[in-house]
Amino acid sequence: MKKLALFLLVMLWGFHVAFAADGNPPVPALKAPVNDYANIIPDSTEAALNRSLAEYSEKTSNQIAILTTDDFGGLDVEEYSILVATTWALGQKGVDNGILVTINPVARKVRIEVGYGFEGIVTDVRSGEIIDSVKPLLKEGRYDLGVVEIVRRLRADMGGDIAYAELKARRDAQTAKDVERFKAFVVDALIAIIVIACIVGVVLVVRMFWKMATLRRQIAEETDRLIASFSAEEASFHRQRENAKSHVTPDFLSEIDGRMKRIKDNFEHDVNILAHSGPNTFGDLRGEVTSAIYAVSALMRVLRGARETVSGVGSKINEAENQIGLAESAVMRSGVSARRRDQVAQERQRYESIRSSISRSPSPQVFDYLSATVILGQIIDTVRSIREEAIEESTPRPTYVPTPRQSSFSPRQGNYRSSSSNSKPSSGHTSPSRPSRGDDDSPRRNVSVPDTGYSSPSVSIDTYSGGGGGFGGGGASGDF
Repeated sequence: MKKLALFLLVMLWGFHVAFAADGNPPVPALKAPVNDYANIIPDSTEAALNRSLAEYSEKTSNQIAILTTDDFGGLDVEEYSILVATTWALGQKGVDNGILVTINPVARKVRIEVGYGFEGIVTDVRSGEIIDSVKPLLKEGRYDLGVVEIVRRLRADMGGDIAYAELKARRDAQTAKDVERFKAFVVDALIAIIVIACIVGVVLVVRMFWKMATLRRQIAEETDRLIASFSAEEASFHRQRENAKSHVTPDFLSEIDGRMKRIKDNFEHDVNILAHSGPNTFGDLRGEVTSAIYAVSALMRVLRGARETVSGVGSKINEAENQIGLAESAVMRSGVSARRRDQVAQERQRYESIRSSISRSPSPQVFDYLSATVILGQIIDTVRSIREEAIEESTPRPTYVPTPRQSSFSPRQGNYRSSSSNSKPSSGHTSPSRPSRGDDDSPRRNVSVPDTGYSSPSVSIDTYSGGGGGFGGGGASGDF
C-alpha cells in the first residue's frame, strides 16, 4: 500500500510539472462556494453566500462557485474560467451540473461558465442577459450586490430548490412531450398535405375531364357547322351548274363535276377524322376542311364566270353587227375617203371570221368565248371610231363672215358708241356717273363707268394664329 501511495504521489507531481510546462497558470484552490481572492466581497456577504450555496448544493446537488481574481495568468476570461471549472470539477460526475462565476475587478471582466448539464437550461443567451443586468452594479464597485444578483438569477433558472435529478426528469419529460407534439404535428401536417394533394388532384382531374368534354362538344359543334356550310355551298354549286349547263360544253361540265367529286371525297374523309380528333390536331384538320369549302366556292365562281362569258358573246355579236352596219352607212356618205370604207370592210371581215369560228367549233371552250369577247370588243371600238371620223368628214363646215360693226369705249367718259356705215355719227352721250363713296369733303377722282348690271363680290381676308467538469465554453462573458 505504501508503495502504491508513493507511486500515486509521484504521478501527481509529474502531472503538475507537465501542466506547468504546458504554460497554463496555477489554479487557485477551491475553498468554499465563494472564493474571493480579489477581496471585493464583504465578509458578511461572503459568509451568507457560502451558507446559502452549500445548502442549495445539498438540496439539489447543483454547484455554483464564485471566483474573484486579479490575474488570469495571461489567459482571457473564457480560457481561464474553463481551466478553473475543469480543475475544480464542479457538479456531479457524469452530470456536470455546475456553474462557475468569474470576476476580475482589475481587467473588469465577468464570466458565467456553464457545465454541460445546464447548457440546455442556462443558455449562452441567458448568461449574457444575466451579465447585462448586473453591469451597472459592477461598474459602481458594488460587487457583493452584483454577485448576489447573479446567484439569485442562476438559481431561479436552474429550477430553484428542485433537485437536479427531478429537474432533469421534468426536462426529459418536457422534451419527450415536445418530441411527441412535434411528431403529432408532422403526422398532422403529412395528413393535411395528403388530403390537400388528393383534393387538388381530384379538382385537376375533374377540370381536365371537363375541359376535354368541353373541347369535344366544341369539336362536335364546329364539325356540324362545317358540314352545314359545305352542304350549303354544295347546293349553291348545283344551282350554278344548272344555270351554266346550257351555256358551256359537256367537256367543261365533266371537268367541273370531277373536281367537285374530289373535293367532296376529301371533305368527307377530313370530317370523319375531325369528329374523332383531339384538341392538338383539331386546328390543322379544321383548316383542311375549311379549305374544301373555299374550293367549292371557287368552283361556283368558275361556273358563274363561264356562264356569264358565254352569255356575253351573244350580246357582243349583236353589238358588233349593229356598230359595223352603222359604220358602213357612214362611210358611204359623200366626202368620206375610200380608206374609211376599206377599214370598215376589214373589221367586217374580222367579225365574220370570229363568228364563223365559234359556230363551226364542235365543242368550244370557255377560253374560246373569252378570246372572242375580247376581239369583238376591239372590233366594236374600232368601227365606232371609224364611223365618227366618217361623219366628221362628210359634214360641211360653215363659213364665218364677220359683221361690219364697230364699237368703241371711252374710258374717260364711260360711253359706248356704236356706228355703222349707214348711220350718222351719234352725238356724245355721257352716262350718269356713280355717286361718291363718302360724304366727306376730301378730294376724290370720280370716274364714270358704264352700268353693266354686275357688282363685284366682296372679298374678306381671314387672319389665322396657333400656338460542463464538463465545461466546453458554454456561457457568456462581459465587460463592465
